[in-house]
Amino acid sequence: EFVARYTYFHSNDAESLAPTNGIIPSRVSPADAPGNVAATADANASLDFDVLDFEVGRWFHPNACTDVRIFGGFRWAIIDQDFNVTYDGGPGGFDEHMVSTPSKMDGYGLRIGSEGHWKAGHGLSIFGRTAVSVLAGQFNNRYREQDGTIGALTDIRDRITRPVPVVEAAMGVAYERGPLEFAFGYELATWFNMADRPTYTSDGFTSANSSNDTSDLMLDRKSTRLNSSHTDISRMPSSA
Repeated sequence: EFVARYTYFHSNDAESLAPTNGIIPSRVSPADAPGNVAATADANASLDFDVLDFEVGRWFHPNACTDVRIFGGFRWAIIDQDFNVTYDGGPGGFDEHMVSTPSKMDGYGLRIGSEGHWKAGHGLSIFGRTAVSVLAGQFNNRYREQDGTIGALTDIRDRITRPVPVVEAAMGVAYERGPLEFAFGYELATWFNMADRPTYTSDGFTSANSSNDTSDLMLDRKSTRLNSSHTDISRMPSSA
């Protein structure tokens, strides 16, 4: 059995804060400078998720109520993350002080997994699926900081390659009638080593004064699926 699957997801959000006692500009470098307090903060973030999977699988039938599929294949992923925050006012004297940290990842690698269906009768079944991947991720990261009064403060670009492990799990229920199958479930995926943000703890944008904060990307969703297929002889029970 050969499967080609394309997954696209886009998300964005924005938030503004203006607390009475001000806000510590944690994205500004160095964030620990004396008097670093802003009156307001306006932030926005976005995520673009493009994944293409090619996989080959085979079904096994341990008994009349259970179907198990083992699969493996190739995965290609392009994931863009963008985060921007602007600080203004306060004792720190910020004037539309903007910090931007976009990150773009292009990765490819191998994916293996399995799924099982337990037939409850009357066309109903419970299914579960798990998969793991390891991708060679090529990251293009950027740290840009500028102030409305001073102008551009720094613009640092970093290009690195590192492994990106991925763990996926899904579970749900399905109803099959003739060639049609309707499924509803919950899916969860964690992409490790996906965010790499430099921070500077003292004056001067140099490697000696910097450290990297690496974090993961976790996605979850409720999913619905409608399949229509012809009879698959490989999934029919053999006769004695």
